Amino acid sequence: MADEAPKNKDVDVLTESVRRHLARAITSKYTTEQGQVPVMTLHPRVEELVANSLLQTDQGVQLVMDPGTASSLISEIANAVEGHPEVAAQPILLTSPTSRRHLYKLTSRFIPQLAVLSHNELTAEARVQSIATVEMRAEMNHAG
Repeated sequence: MADEAPKNKDVDVLTESVRRHLARAITSKYTTEQGQVPVMTLHPRVEELVANSLLQTDQGVQLVMDPGTASSLISEIANAVEGHPEVAAQPILLTSPTSRRHLYKLTSRFIPQLAVLSHNELTAEARVQSIATVEMRAEMNHAG
């Protein structure tokens, strides 16, 4: 944090920097006895939808997504957790560094057990195992 604080006063940016430096501890926390990190990922179109919903405001970058889309996304993530009992005890959603904190804020009230991690928070040695891909069927159909 001492490295970033002089350059940036945004608490969210500082938090992400600290999390990135804690990659070894974060990886260790979520590695199974089999040495893998089982995760769910977002379909590229869903990741793009989230990225396109980020807007720079006076309060910093905010997720600006219509309530119906946000609700659908939360439901799809919850369905992915329920549909994969092997991750139900500790579900992890792996996403891009720019989306991580916004997805965490979006899901934390509704899926409190969900850990939202970015690629930067796992070490290069982590054996990431993708268990499920979160898609949004309604969005996929309208995307044409």
